[in-house]
Amino acid sequence: MAAASNSKSNKSSKSNKSSKSKNSKNSKGKRKTKSKTKSPKTPVPKLQYMALPEDFSKITPADLDQLVLFWTPIFKRQELVSLKEKINAMITEDQKIKLVNKNVPEVWSVCKIVKKFFPSYFIPMKNNSYIGKMGYGRHQEVDFSNYQILCCTTMLLYGIITYRLLMHDQDYRLIFKGGKAIQMGVNAEYDSEDIDILVDPIHGYDPVMINNVSGHLALLIKWLLPNVSVLPPGANPHVYKLSYVNSYGALRPFSDVDFKEVEVMDPFFKEMYTTHEYISGLEEHATFRRPTIEKILEEKIFYYTKYKRILEKIGDGVEAEGVSKRSCKFFMDKFKRAITAIAPHTDFDHL
Repeated sequence: MAAASNSKSNKSSKSNKSSKSKNSKNSKGKRKTKSKTKSPKTPVPKLQYMALPEDFSKITPADLDQLVLFWTPIFKRQELVSLKEKINAMITEDQKIKLVNKNVPEVWSVCKIVKKFFPSYFIPMKNNSYIGKMGYGRHQEVDFSNYQILCCTTMLLYGIITYRLLMHDQDYRLIFKGGKAIQMGVNAEYDSEDIDILVDPIHGYDPVMINNVSGHLALLIKWLLPNVSVLPPGANPHVYKLSYVNSYGALRPFSDVDFKEVEVMDPFFKEMYTTHEYISGLEEHATFRRPTIEKILEEKIFYYTKYKRILEKIGDGVEAEGVSKRSCKFFMDKFKRAITAIAPHTDFDHL
């Protein structure tokens, strides 16, 4: 800092000498030059409210073409078209990779990019069976591949949009949370597929505008990617849910766009970690923002101990309104897995 100050001082000194010299020349009768005045800075255009469709199930391609104009302040029309073309070209190439004995012979290119940025990003390489409502099942091979490709591509798109919001001085930012935030902060691979993103206002929470921005974000992903369905807020009033439409027309969720207000006193979003990357295949910069791994750990421990205390009260015969013993165990297992990924040597008996 001292060196910087000295440098600034020296420049100032030189400037003063130069100024005196010029003044002396002017006093000898030479023509004076007028000082240049800076033109006022043009205000940056902001995202403006644009009404969302009343029925998301009836949105046509033509409707989407108009709705994406919402993003004009951060994307020129041709930039969006070009991005969509490049993404779909990558997806088309990745779809040529066929499974061999239920295994993926090579990682899809879009997932390679994500894996390069975040080595602990989980990429399932085998189409395993699962337990669903109807018992054991297995995804069709095309659906297994398409879903993973969709997740990886959406991860990149959120990064690109975050960068654009930042570079064009917008009033919103995207924050990764949940399993994806953990994958971005730990060293060992962490099993999590869906993407939870929070739309966070920078200058105060306007419930109408934040809902509008979140809805348009979900619809932009739908416009950019094939076979995507968007469900507006329902049981959860602060989430737009994106789902992959499989070959049978069934929906498999892959991303939640959350716009719930973060409380001012919420300690878990106080500290952020940001990385900047360049996606050469798309010729786009990307910014990825998440809470610090320390804050993520604090949050998981907080909720683990919360449900642990409730479970203890239930065991003592105290009723816990709205929470069952089964729910407590479910959430404790969920948060324990996250805690173990971040801090493997945690003593859960003493939490």
